[in-house]
Amino acid sequence: MKKLYLPILLIILIGFSFQLKGQDLNLKPINIKSPESYSYERMGNIPINMNRGTIDLNIPLLDINIDGFSSSISLGYDSSGFIPTKKSGFAGLNWFINASGAITREVRGIPDDFTTIQSASLNGFLSAIANNKSANDIYTKNFQLSSGLSTPWPGIFNGSTSSELESDKYNFNFLGISGYFTLSNDGTPLIRSNDPNLIVDISGYSQQWVAEQTNCKPEISSFKIIDGNGNKYYFGGRYDNLEISSDLGNYQTNQGAYTGDANFTITSWYLNKVELNNGRTIKYIYNEDDPIGAGSNYCTQKNAMPHLTNANSFNFSFDLNRYFYQEAQNTTAQYDYSWAGYSVSGSSQSSTWQSPYIRINLTKKAMLKEINVDNLYTIFFTYDTYNDDLGYKSYKLKKIEEKYQNNITKTIDFTISSKGSSKRRWLLTALKINNKDYGFEYYKDTSFPDDATRGVDYWGYYNGNSEGNMMIPDYKFYANTGDTEILSNNRNVNSDFNDIGLLKKVIYPTKGYTEFFYEPNTFSSKLMRNSATAFFPQIGNEVGIASGMRIQKMIDNADNITPVVKTYRYTKDLNSIESSGILKSLYSFVDYIEYKQSAPGGYTLKKELKQTGSNIELQAYSSSNIEYSNVFEYVDGQVQKQHTFSTYKTNPDMLNSANYFIQIHTPQFNYDHTLQDYLKNKETDLEDRSFARGKLVQEDYYKDNAVIKTVKMNYGFIDKDYCKNLSKNNILAINCRNVNQDYTTRVKKISNAWELFQKEFVKPYALLSSQIEEKNTGGNLITQSTLTYDDISYMNNNKVNTSTPDGRTIISEKKFAQTLNNTKLINLNMTGIPLLDTNSQIIGTNTKVLSKTEIVYPVTLPSAQTGSLALPISVLSYDLQNNSSSTNVTYDKYDSKGNLLQFTTRDGLSTVIIWGYNQTQPIAKIEGAKLIDIQQSLIDSIVNASNTDASASVNNDETSFLSVLDSFRNSLANYQITTYTYDPLIGVRSITPPSGIREVYLYDLANRLKEIRENSQTGNLLKEFKYNYKQ
Repeated sequence: MKKLYLPILLIILIGFSFQLKGQDLNLKPINIKSPESYSYERMGNIPINMNRGTIDLNIPLLDINIDGFSSSISLGYDSSGFIPTKKSGFAGLNWFINASGAITREVRGIPDDFTTIQSASLNGFLSAIANNKSANDIYTKNFQLSSGLSTPWPGIFNGSTSSELESDKYNFNFLGISGYFTLSNDGTPLIRSNDPNLIVDISGYSQQWVAEQTNCKPEISSFKIIDGNGNKYYFGGRYDNLEISSDLGNYQTNQGAYTGDANFTITSWYLNKVELNNGRTIKYIYNEDDPIGAGSNYCTQKNAMPHLTNANSFNFSFDLNRYFYQEAQNTTAQYDYSWAGYSVSGSSQSSTWQSPYIRINLTKKAMLKEINVDNLYTIFFTYDTYNDDLGYKSYKLKKIEEKYQNNITKTIDFTISSKGSSKRRWLLTALKINNKDYGFEYYKDTSFPDDATRGVDYWGYYNGNSEGNMMIPDYKFYANTGDTEILSNNRNVNSDFNDIGLLKKVIYPTKGYTEFFYEPNTFSSKLMRNSATAFFPQIGNEVGIASGMRIQKMIDNADNITPVVKTYRYTKDLNSIESSGILKSLYSFVDYIEYKQSAPGGYTLKKELKQTGSNIELQAYSSSNIEYSNVFEYVDGQVQKQHTFSTYKTNPDMLNSANYFIQIHTPQFNYDHTLQDYLKNKETDLEDRSFARGKLVQEDYYKDNAVIKTVKMNYGFIDKDYCKNLSKNNILAINCRNVNQDYTTRVKKISNAWELFQKEFVKPYALLSSQIEEKNTGGNLITQSTLTYDDISYMNNNKVNTSTPDGRTIISEKKFAQTLNNTKLINLNMTGIPLLDTNSQIIGTNTKVLSKTEIVYPVTLPSAQTGSLALPISVLSYDLQNNSSSTNVTYDKYDSKGNLLQFTTRDGLSTVIIWGYNQTQPIAKIEGAKLIDIQQSLIDSIVNASNTDASASVNNDETSFLSVLDSFRNSLANYQITTYTYDPLIGVRSITPPSGIREVYLYDLANRLKEIRENSQTGNLLKEFKYNYKQ
């Protein structure tokens, strides 16, 4: 039998005397999120799907476009494998509608917003912030440490209560912006994001008096994020917009429910509004949830399933999660390493032992009903209800409709079908987009296990084992080293079951299709934490099969076209068979501790062994336990590309001794012992470097099995001074500091003996350089680019130096509001907009400026040109000889929505733009005119006619509107005029240039451009568009 030496679980042991009984185990609740929230986390945490071997399937559904701001609604799929406890989301199992966004929380210790008046309990991190201590104060112990608490975490004492000293982690993913933030000890959000100019405002983040609540409705809780363009995003707030997890205790059929303190944790804050920098708004409206009526106190009912009738009367969507848990414990004062030969067997020798039992969690979800785009058009979401296997009401998406006023411009119908017999899952089987039909087929979708099955592997994937399976495998614990050896195979991976319910085929409207083939995940390296690594995490060599599936092959079939076969190999080298996989998830279930207990005449040496097991592993929901350093891509049997990624091996979590220290918490602990490495290091957190992993660092292009081009990317940390808007004490203000000040100090106990003080930095990490090397018989052609971040603006890339194969160096340099001291833009956080752009060229020793332009914004608001909006008022160009500036174009006038009404070019020629369709589309361009030259009555006539046309049906008769536009043209015959008509949300209907020869645009049922004709819908055909490829 193969021996597995596994690391040790970080188990919380309550109190110092450790007098625990099996029937009174103080289990920390698991906060389970919805499939939608985990999908938002997963998208943000895993940047490139090929790095983890999953298919990159994304089906665009709708686009939201308004004044240059765009976002999309899409349907995504997770092909990582079958996890029985994972719920079917609104769009079906493993499918996810990406329509809005959310901030999701990873609770570390105690929820930050938890507050209680009980002196023996620890408050959350928000209470610690109120003590007004800096991260350095905490690191240097310039505070009063709490003691005598009923929790194992150290805290800061404020005279009456104590608060924890570790911030939760907040992941965010919305409208193309992703990342996470934590809170520093003084309340400053520390942000890592793909938008370096974000501000996070926590002024609406309220504390929750959970234990004193009389119902299950939290206080209003919200966040605000401002991006580098000055757009504002609002999250949470009302109960409707929150996702809330409640632990309902153990499911014991022989015991009725009892009522206790209210118990809930906010797990996600959903996006509810976007305010664009021009004043436009997008509102995301969720189901009007309210815990009222019978069963409204569901979060106080413990140790029983929610009352079925009451639960089904809730007017909110929820997931009822059931999972198995098992716990066992040994305690002895005479333990001398003699049990089973320097080991403790987990078969039946625990002093307290339990069979696996079911725990219950209820997750109240946020269900999106409507997106309102500045009161111009609306997107509606309609749901059907069904009863799950236990009879509880669930929701599935039925339809998405896009409406412009009363006109339906797009309809998307979902068919989500029940699969399986007694134990069912709900799978998306058909999709209709404006009468275009898509179909979906799946592997092994006729039979599913119960979601609370015991037949799972170490990471919660189904392995088909019996329902008598123990959650704690048979093992030996070696008390002289701290290592654990697993003896049984009941929780081993079984890939035969990992493809249950996985997507097999997508069938397109043309009846072409894509078919997917999977294979088991493999690895040749794994993360270890054992005596050989001094119980610090470290990569070691080991070959094996990991949980889940990876994509092995995709076949694209289209009508009358030879199928295209794409194959993927996950090996270290082109000709190698050794997997490039790294298993980076630690499985651990045993915790051992030694301590001295007071006794008459001195101390007694006590030793405890605790074992825990469960069938749920939440990490598998939001991230991946496998990563691949190399992936080869083949097309029709020929290698095309090699993708190389950063991994834990290249970017491991770091033990930075300069940023943490450990000191003895109590002299009673027997710390001078051979197991000190195990007892101390097993729970020591390293500096997280997951943000640096999964990045594409090299891409090789092949032809005839030889590399013809190589692209390399080099990433690294940025160490610099900067000025950036930061939120602190509910005040947004510009702060100038060094990135080394951006940290929070985490304080925790280890084995109830040591106190760990650790700085957690959020230092910028970015692309520093790239290189393109093209193979050539006459010599390789190399292009190198270096990116510089030395501007005082935070992480804006302000300079790129590119060396070309012909010996030139091209320099592109940008300056932002902080550098140019534009306080108005800084105050609006429009700090990611480049204002001054200079392009230069170096040949030999000669430097020549090729161009230099500047975008000018008003220095005060309101202004005559832009009103109260911060919009460009001119574009300057600079003389390359004397550096003097001249005006290329002035933007003379905007309307209240930020639409440009008049601009004047360098030669003094003015152009007027008239906006119609409720100020959303240009309907006339008048060259050579100024606004004052055009009678307001003429403008009103075409604007009012356009607004009438906007409310008409799609493809309506535009004769009346075109007549009004022609009259407008005739009234201004001395000017060059172009006019436009539209079907809103579909496209332009006609363009009439100054020549008067009109182009008419026709669309098919899918709202795709079909034809362009002359003068009318039946006129001469000017251009035709064919869509014969798969859709």
